[in-house]
Amino acid sequence: MFRLSCLLAFLLSLLLLVSGLGYCSEPVRITVTPSFGPSQPNFQAIAQEISAIVADKFGARPPIEVPIQCVWRDDVPETMTFPGQIVVLLSAKDEHWAQFAFQLGHELGHVYLGSLRSNAFIETLATAMSLEVLDELARRWATNPAIPGTSDWAKNFSLYRADNETIELNKLPEIKDAVASKDWNLIHLYIRLRSWDAQLTRASVGSEGGRALQVLAAMALRSQPVDWAKFVGFAHSSSTEPVKQTSGNVVYSRTRRDTSTAIQQALCRIGLNCPSMFLAGTFSERPAKTLAVFYQGDWYAMEEVDSKRPEKALNRLCKKQACLSALIVW
Repeated sequence: MFRLSCLLAFLLSLLLLVSGLGYCSEPVRITVTPSFGPSQPNFQAIAQEISAIVADKFGARPPIEVPIQCVWRDDVPETMTFPGQIVVLLSAKDEHWAQFAFQLGHELGHVYLGSLRSNAFIETLATAMSLEVLDELARRWATNPAIPGTSDWAKNFSLYRADNETIELNKLPEIKDAVASKDWNLIHLYIRLRSWDAQLTRASVGSEGGRALQVLAAMALRSQPVDWAKFVGFAHSSSTEPVKQTSGNVVYSRTRRDTSTAIQQALCRIGLNCPSMFLAGTFSERPAKTLAVFYQGDWYAMEEVDSKRPEKALNRLCKKQACLSALIVW
């Protein structure tokens, strides 16, 4: 009798655990409105699949859990948070399924990260999620397409991801060779060089150069596995401006340095909260025996150095060849 009771208790605990896990990855409620015209039925099917993928990636409920409506508009995509509802504005239409997936994957990334705060790093995380969505859609669509009879279309999701990366990287010619050779160490230093100011305005985040850098950083993030569950609510919890409301406009603010150490390694891949200091010296000619990149007319030699002795590292860097200028940042 005792053994039977223990077995029943174990089975009940297992059932509760499985139920809990199922709840955590339950997709958010999302409706594609008739504003998309004839595309609406197909977009609704794709949206439900994307919602399931994003829920599986994050494995938890978003910080603001309300119904989501997708509305078409001929402008840049955007997520707006109202009392009791989130509105996702998208520009994809007709049969542009991959573009729709890319845009919605990005905006749902914001929903799970926290839709009331942003900066260049948050945009990078949302971009990385959109790239994850495209590759996962391609994998699932090949055997179980959300729109019956279209399994041959699966490869187009990954092709769109690759094409998007190429378009953005063409705006960063100084780092294209490093990307082609997958020199993630040099890419990492370049990202730290370019992102130290954090792009704190909507204009800078949405600029041509800003978007290109975010795609590059998203690729760097995805170069290793990402534990997305640890990023749920990150935009809100890490903001220097605390989030006390459940609706309102997006505020562009800095990310605190005292964020969770559990995600420090992943954040460092996108140039944020690295444990070491970053040192860059500029030169008129390429410096020898150091990682360097040619950017805006100068050579930049870049290193990560001990935070306790950055001046010593700077003196060493500029000793053999005079630096035109130098930069030391966290």
